Amino acid sequence: MVARVWFTYLICILDLYIGHRERRLKENMNLKYKLKEMLIEELQIEDLTPEEIADDTPLFGEGLGLDSLDAVELVVQLQVYFGVEIKNIEEGRPALQSINTLAQFVREKQSEATGSGA
Repeated sequence: MVARVWFTYLICILDLYIGHRERRLKENMNLKYKLKEMLIEELQIEDLTPEEIADDTPLFGEGLGLDSLDAVELVVQLQVYFGVEIKNIEEGRPALQSINTLAQFVREKQSEATGSGA
């Protein structure tokens, strides 16, 4: 009887863990999609759809081909869309590498703002 209770308890914990992971995965995918839509709309990238931008594609140079003016606009739009601020180049350079790094940066900054940690 005790073994059955523990087994049921473990199954419930596992279900909660899996559900939490699935929610976080969906939230992460949704954030990346929103970032792609923001890039396309605000930087007027007319020849791409969000689905065509790989999460690890470099934003600058040979990737999407953004330039320094785009970087300034991107910093402004991150504040407008997501309420996060890039304060200096040391913070911005690693964040603006790809959609993956941008999404990670946004999540971390939003977590800091809500006090919930990363």
